[in-house]
Amino acid sequence: MSDKKQTPLFTIDAEQCTQCYACMRSCPVNAIVVKKGQDTPEILNERCIGCGNCHTVCGYDAVNYRSSVEYVNVLLTGEDDVVALLGPSIAAEFTDISDYRKLVAMIRALGFSHVQDVSFGVDLVAGGYANLAGDFKGKYYLFANCPVVVNLVRKYYPELLENAAPLISPPVAAAGVVRKKYNDNVKVVYIGPCIASKDEILNYSGSRKIDANITFMELRKLFRQYGIEEKNYEYAEFDEPLGYKGALYPITNGILQSGPMDESLLSGNVISADGHDDVIEAIEMFKTRSEEIKHHFNLFFCEGCMMGPGMTKGGEKFYRMAMITDFASRLLKDFNYDKWSGDIDQYRAVNLNREFSADDQRLKEPSEEKIEQVLTLIGKNDDHVDSGCRMCGFKSCREFATMVSKGLAKPEMCIDYTLRTRQEYIDTLKNTNDTLSREQRELKEQTKEARRELTEEREAHERADAILSRMNAGVVIVDSDFKVIESNEAFIEMLGEEARDIAEIIPGLQGADVKTLLPYTFYNVFSYVFDQDQPVMNKDVPLEDGLLNVTVFPIKSRRVAGAIVRDMFLPEVQQEEVINRMTEVIDENLSMVQQIGFLLGEGASKTEKMLNSIIQSYKTKKDK
Repeated sequence: MSDKKQTPLFTIDAEQCTQCYACMRSCPVNAIVVKKGQDTPEILNERCIGCGNCHTVCGYDAVNYRSSVEYVNVLLTGEDDVVALLGPSIAAEFTDISDYRKLVAMIRALGFSHVQDVSFGVDLVAGGYANLAGDFKGKYYLFANCPVVVNLVRKYYPELLENAAPLISPPVAAAGVVRKKYNDNVKVVYIGPCIASKDEILNYSGSRKIDANITFMELRKLFRQYGIEEKNYEYAEFDEPLGYKGALYPITNGILQSGPMDESLLSGNVISADGHDDVIEAIEMFKTRSEEIKHHFNLFFCEGCMMGPGMTKGGEKFYRMAMITDFASRLLKDFNYDKWSGDIDQYRAVNLNREFSADDQRLKEPSEEKIEQVLTLIGKNDDHVDSGCRMCGFKSCREFATMVSKGLAKPEMCIDYTLRTRQEYIDTLKNTNDTLSREQRELKEQTKEARRELTEEREAHERADAILSRMNAGVVIVDSDFKVIESNEAFIEMLGEEARDIAEIIPGLQGADVKTLLPYTFYNVFSYVFDQDQPVMNKDVPLEDGLLNVTVFPIKSRRVAGAIVRDMFLPEVQQEEVINRMTEVIDENLSMVQQIGFLLGEGASKTEKMLNSIIQSYKTKKDK
């Protein structure tokens, strides 16, 4: 394993993210987007310049940067010596540690063989800039100390790379010193306030290689991991060579004093700027008016390295500045200038030169029509489109609309649009809720009515069963698949013992196949009725030793048919009386039994009355 770019420099934890879009608004190059179908922002690594604004502004710890702690642990447990390069911003970060020498001792306790002060690397690089500024040959430069500024120029101002000072950054220079002092086999770990340097170090190999880069916050994590506390250690000094005024490097113009370079407003030729707004403005000015300004630009994207994103959040700038100057004053007290001067001469051979390659990430400008469409969408069609409230993170509504058109912002970042659409959503939701409540009430009433009808239907069915069971005539209702829908006890008795056995298991023979229960001459009558949709009246059908008189009639056209079956040899009725009365009985009761079948299928409410009339009709005949 190595400290390579295995993962993007910054990532967003979707579980921690609250979709407040503070990271999107803070990104100076619009490298954070919300893609279609997603709610959580995503960092476009190819557009990212590594400034860490997103990490700094996130109040939910959702924006994380690539950690090198695990790899540093691997290095520290290996066989090679490991050298720590400690950035001079320690004075602004570790104010909770009483003396820098205690901090050096604590770092050694982690397993580092040597602890070097990056201030010496600053002194070397500052000398290079002093030569560049002092030996002016008609070309003005952008200082390239800050890796974020370098990324900004490479990706968004590639035409200015010819004006980027061809000098390495101080940590890389310090790595060259370490490898010259010890050997190329030592492992080098840079500890500083910058996150962008994690990617910067990947550009160097050989004598200028830095194996890993951890931030001050990651160093604190290592201290906690191994239980290292100040109280347990005595003082320990930096390994030589020691830095001189390079200790002032965390303050923006500190490198000028380290040079030294002329800072006079009258005679100096270097302008310093820090903070992302001023740096971007300075680069824009340099691009268009450098020959009028006639100065080199010393730029730090943060407000000096002492405000780097790899430091504890919430630090106070001017307090940190005071800590830096106080730290430098104490280091320089009784400073051995001659020894330092000799060290500078000794390591002057370290290669400080570098080259730059463009990585153009600029997007094509959208059409004016597209921009106007976005402005209309967010409701900005007035005279204020060139200004605006800037709550979205852009300088104007027009700039915001341009970024939306490029796919680098979303309309919801406009607070006016969000509030308006939110109210529209609330109104729509209220209307939807009202409609839903009304439909729920209607559904409740319909459910209540359906239950009532179901209860009535069940009761009607029970009454129909009771009436059918008391009829002397056999009744059977059959569907078009020749399956029994309903039959009464009289019908079952007529069929004999086998049918009675089946009825004990399947009440009313429901679902039984009439083809297995009835002779062909009987169920064939059903076939005729289904095919012709016409009734068959008073057909005699022999059944074993008996004789049945059958009338079959349609109940639902070609779907359900019913039959009335009379046993012609009932002992209580003489055969001649049966024959004489058959037509009268059937005529009188046929329509009623048809209605019974219909009611059994449809659940109407007059079943009981109809069946009672049938029974009464039979009783009347018997009484006669």
